[in-house]
Amino acid sequence: MNGYKWRLVYKPPIEEINYNDLDSLPKVFYISIYECPEKLDLHLKINELKRLYNMKDEYVSIENIID
Repeated sequence: MNGYKWRLVYKPPIEEINYNDLDSLPKVFYISIYECPEKLDLHLKINELKRLYNMKDEYVSIENIID
């Protein structure tokens, strides 16, 4: 078991991608149960990633990768 429970995927529409702007590129982050043991921790981590990488809410999705 690798410890990752969630996958945050940022997938903006193709027309919004600018290859000269790293913030506009699609991204994938794996979040472990160790860094976010509580739901509040996960919420804070997601908000931190969105802020750091200037991600728009409408293009962010969270997937459970283990139950």
